[in-house]
Amino acid sequence: MLQIIDIRQKPDVLQEAVQYFWKQWGSESSFHFYRDCIERSVETESDVPRFYVMLDGDRIIGGYALLRSDLNSRQDLFPMVCVSSY
Repeated sequence: MLQIIDIRQKPDVLQEAVQYFWKQWGSESSFHFYRDCIERSVETESDVPRFYVMLDGDRIIGGYALLRSDLNSRQDLFPMVCVSSY
Protein backbone atom coordinates (compact mmCIF):
# COMPACT_ATOMS: atom_id res chain seq x y z
CA MET A 1 0.00 0.00 0.00
CA LEU A 2 1.34 3.43 -0.95
CA GLN A 3 1.08 6.28 1.49
CA ILE A 4 2.52 9.77 1.79
CA ILE A 5 3.50 10.87 5.27
CA ASP A 6 5.05 13.85 6.98
CA ILE A 7 8.17 12.41 8.56
CA ARG A 8 7.02 13.95 11.86
CA GLN A 9 4.22 11.35 11.85
CA LYS A 10 6.61 8.40 11.70
CA PRO A 11 9.87 9.18 13.52
CA ASP A 12 11.25 5.71 12.85
CA VAL A 13 11.81 6.70 9.18
CA LEU A 14 13.75 9.88 10.05
CA GLN A 15 17.27 8.55 9.45
CA GLU A 16 16.21 6.69 6.32
CA ALA A 17 14.57 9.92 5.09
CA VAL A 18 17.80 11.85 5.73
CA GLN A 19 19.68 9.32 3.60
CA TYR A 20 17.00 9.42 0.91
CA PHE A 21 16.89 13.21 0.50
CA TRP A 22 20.67 13.57 0.73
CA LYS A 23 21.18 10.95 -2.00
CA GLN A 24 18.60 12.68 -4.21
CA TRP A 25 19.80 16.27 -3.87
CA GLY A 26 23.02 16.36 -1.88
CA SER A 27 26.70 15.92 -2.48
CA GLU A 28 29.41 14.16 -0.55
CA SER A 29 30.10 17.31 1.44
CA SER A 30 26.47 18.21 2.23
CA PHE A 31 25.32 15.23 4.33
CA HIS A 32 25.50 17.10 7.66
CA PHE A 33 23.52 20.01 6.18
CA TYR A 34 20.69 17.68 5.10
CA ARG A 35 20.68 15.78 8.38
CA ASP A 36 20.56 18.99 10.41
CA CYS A 37 17.80 20.53 8.29
CA ILE A 38 15.59 17.45 8.33
CA GLU A 39 16.11 16.70 12.02
CA ARG A 40 15.30 20.30 12.96
CA SER A 41 12.19 20.27 10.76
CA VAL A 42 10.78 17.53 12.98
CA GLU A 43 11.30 19.63 16.11
CA THR A 44 9.87 22.96 14.94
CA GLU A 45 6.29 24.19 14.90
CA SER A 46 7.08 26.37 11.88
CA ASP A 47 5.27 25.58 8.63
CA VAL A 48 8.56 25.23 6.73
CA PRO A 49 10.71 23.34 6.18
CA ARG A 50 8.65 20.17 5.99
CA PHE A 51 9.71 16.82 4.53
CA TYR A 52 7.34 14.14 3.24
CA VAL A 53 8.04 10.65 1.98
CA MET A 54 6.04 8.20 -0.09
CA LEU A 55 6.18 4.72 1.38
CA ASP A 56 5.54 1.41 -0.35
CA GLY A 57 5.09 -0.65 2.79
CA ASP A 58 8.15 0.38 4.81
CA ARG A 59 10.30 1.38 1.80
CA ILE A 60 10.74 5.02 0.76
CA ILE A 61 10.04 5.34 -2.96
CA GLY A 62 9.66 9.11 -3.27
CA GLY A 63 9.59 12.33 -1.39
CA TYR A 64 9.07 16.04 -1.44
CA ALA A 65 9.98 19.00 0.70
CA LEU A 66 8.36 22.35 1.30
CA LEU A 67 11.21 24.81 1.82
CA ARG A 68 11.50 28.49 2.60
CA SER A 69 13.46 29.13 -0.61
CA ASP A 70 15.30 27.34 -3.39
CA LEU A 71 18.94 28.03 -2.55
CA ASN A 72 20.92 30.61 -0.65
CA SER A 73 21.68 32.25 -3.99
CA ARG A 74 17.98 32.37 -5.00
CA GLN A 75 16.14 33.77 -1.99
CA ASP A 76 13.60 35.30 -4.37
CA LEU A 77 12.13 31.86 -5.11
CA PHE A 78 9.79 31.04 -2.20
CA PRO A 79 8.17 28.92 -1.00
CA MET A 80 9.85 26.09 -2.85
CA VAL A 81 8.53 22.58 -3.41
CA CYS A 82 11.20 20.01 -4.27
CA VAL A 83 10.10 16.59 -5.53
CA SER A 84 12.09 13.40 -6.05
CA SER A 85 11.53 9.71 -6.71
CA TYR A 86 13.59 6.57 -7.20
